[in-house]
Amino acid sequence: MLQVFSLGMQRYEFVDYQQKTIVALSHIMFKGWDPAWETMPYPATTGQYALYTTQNFYDHLNYAMTNVSIITI
Repeated sequence: MLQVFSLGMQRYEFVDYQQKTIVALSHIMFKGWDPAWETMPYPATTGQYALYTTQNFYDHLNYAMTNVSIITI
């Protein structure tokens, strides 16, 4: 019983860490990220990330690439 509990706690800690990492990276990588988007279901069928113009797409891509380069330096 103790082993089952221990494995369950380890799994919970892993999933919790993974979810927090996804939220942190979303704040860093997505231009204009809104914390309201952190709730399920995501991605939303409507909203800022549902449809892009070409220029808007490149602006968001450049934003993400800039932040990745800052992180990796």
